[in-house]
Amino acid sequence: MRVWADLETLGDAIREKRYFIDAQAVANETMKRVRHNAEVVVARLQSLGYQFESNDDSFGDMLEGMQQGMEQTGRYAEFLRQNPSPTNLNFPEFQAVLEPLRRQNEALEAERLAAREMLSALQEQIRERGSEPAKRPAIEAPSSTVADEIAEIEEWAGGPLPLSVRAWCEIVGSVSLVGIHPALSFQAERQTPMLFINPDFHRDAAGEAAKLRASGVKATTVLETTPQPPLADPLEITCSLDQQEPYDMDEDEGFGRRLILGRDDELKAGISGLHELYGIKVPSSDADARFEDWHKTSFVNYLRIAFQWGGFPGWERYSERPEKEIAYLREGLLPF
Repeated sequence: MRVWADLETLGDAIREKRYFIDAQAVANETMKRVRHNAEVVVARLQSLGYQFESNDDSFGDMLEGMQQGMEQTGRYAEFLRQNPSPTNLNFPEFQAVLEPLRRQNEALEAERLAAREMLSALQEQIRERGSEPAKRPAIEAPSSTVADEIAEIEEWAGGPLPLSVRAWCEIVGSVSLVGIHPALSFQAERQTPMLFINPDFHRDAAGEAAKLRASGVKATTVLETTPQPPLADPLEITCSLDQQEPYDMDEDEGFGRRLILGRDDELKAGISGLHELYGIKVPSSDADARFEDWHKTSFVNYLRIAFQWGGFPGWERYSERPEKEIAYLREGLLPF
């Protein structure tokens, strides 16, 4: 820990020849220990019957969400066609909204048909693959072309990666402990898309919602808050440009980009909405960089915290937590 503190005080001077070789060796040794710890934790999770997220889990969720969204959109478009002047839009302030909405329906229908074709093609791909889910490895080793991939990231960033993150990409690769376990990690209950009829803007919101429901559109006049499960925030770090857009640009603080390294705690738990994905600002010539999650600490220190909690640092925020399982997961892990 002291070694990394000393390296961080050097700033971009770490790139000078007198420091660089030793600093790189420290980063590499650190990530070898991180890789070892990740392998131990994954093996122990498997012994606990942990259900790791699979490719088909996320793919299936996407398909189901598309299907539900298209069904609701189609029913709502049909409702508007059959009800060209809904009573709740007879107020003068809504008349300007109604006509553009009608025009949009034609384009919406074309988009819906195209999306349905894409959905059918994706479902056919799944059928051809068979019913056996394609599990995503919890740990994916760096590819044989990792040097080229890092070069591509640095070209995109406009400069170098910090030594810590570069060593992660070269030695660890990708790690995802996202999954489900009755004590350690949970997923939010999946919600059906609902059309909200705001009583503040509709004279007969309840009646309008009832008409929509009668036509097959799921509608409500009450915004309900879905109970949120504990956010265990499983360790998840990737090294890829695949997920950067549209979240990469750091528009608020000037020059630079934000390299996304993983989902935030809510996305890992299947909670939809606006999210601040975890990442670092790049380029950076330093030894380490601030990892932008809710800890607001350095990348290496974030990894320390994650393993202190057995790979589930979100439990730090809760007074009631699975102490026995966490202790088992972190026992004997290598310090770094």
